[in-house]
Amino acid sequence: MNVLLLLANPRKVGYTERLANLFRQGLDESGAKVTDVDLTTLSIQTCLGCFHCWLATPGQCVLSDDMTRQLELVLEADVIVCVTPLYYF
Repeated sequence: MNVLLLLANPRKVGYTERLANLFRQGLDESGAKVTDVDLTTLSIQTCLGCFHCWLATPGQCVLSDDMTRQLELVLEADVIVCVTPLYYF
């Protein structure tokens, strides 16, 4: 089983990171192939709304950024796990 673990927590020593590490440990013990992606370190631009990916070249964005590789990982994954902190004050 291919698991894509998307980490979106800016603090690397908080509870979210600890929970992600425990989850990752359980996946490793079960024999799953896990790919970690730290989204806070990537350069991903916002969509321009140009519809180039729909009309001119279906499925290919006009922007060249780190999202191109991430889309390939999403297509290969059987399971996608999003890890992000929830702040409530």
